[in-house]
Amino acid sequence: MKNIYKITILASVLTFFASCEVVELELLENPNNITVESADPNFVLNDIQLTFRGIVGGY
Repeated sequence: MKNIYKITILASVLTFFASCEVVELELLENPNNITVESADPNFVLNDIQLTFRGIVGGY
């Protein structure tokens, strides 16, 4: 019976530590922000239109 408790506790501890997030997974930049690399005039004008629609439409 003691072995079952030890195995259960060990399995619980291992599952707990394995399920914790220890790595930063969101390494991407926000694709909605305009950067120097993505400053194509079409994209800039599209962003202006989307922002205007959001302001006027109230999101």
